[in-house]
Amino acid sequence: MGGADTGPTPCGLLLSALGSCTAITLRMYAQLKGWPLSGLRLCVAYEKTPATGSP
Repeated sequence: MGGADTGPTPCGLLLSALGSCTAITLRMYAQLKGWPLSGLRLCVAYEKTPATGSP
């Protein structure tokens, strides 16, 4: 539709969702425990490996 494939990939969307959920959970846990948390940096990545042939 003319987008030139500039949007995120399905895997990129999944990684950003998992990273966001993890960051929110860590922030809530720190708040619950009363731990000072001035910032949070989270890096997510994936590695594509060939199929092994067995389930």
